[in-house]
This record gives sequence, C-alpha cells and structure tokens, in this order.
Amino acid sequence: GLGEPSAISLGPEAVYVGRTLKELNVRALTGATVLAIERASDEVVFPGPHEVLQVGDTLLLTGTHEAVAAAKQLLGQGPQDRP
Repeated sequence: GLGEPSAISLGPEAVYVGRTLKELNVRALTGATVLAIERASDEVVFPGPHEVLQVGDTLLLTGTHEAVAAAKQLLGQGPQDRP
C-alpha cells in the first residue's frame, strides 16, 4: 500500500529551497510521492515537476515506510542527515 501520508517542513537551511521538484527527483530516488505542498500563506499546491520549493513549505509525502524514510533522509530530516 501507500502507507500513511507524512509531512516534511522545509526550513531556511534546506538544500532544496529554490529548486524544483524535478530537480529534487524524490520519486525516482526514494519511491515516495509528493502529494501536495502547504505554503505559509495557507495555500495548498498540488505540484507538478516545475514547482519551486520555498522556505516554510510543508511537503505531504506518501509511499511505503521505507520510501518516506528515504525521502526524509534526502531532504536532510532523517536519522542520517546529509552534511
């Protein structure tokens, strides 16, 4: 199954801020899917590949437990944060 949706917030230190979902390539690299992005303005975006990530975005991910964990690690919010 797809598992439970999981939220990941992007702070100012997030390396993917200012880059597109296509550049992030989360699905190909981890197997997780970005279902939506919630913005600080309370806007919810159903993103396409050219959506640019912004500070304060909360990404709603879905996928297997392993895929979501890998996506969190990729974004620097997992147990083995990237340097």
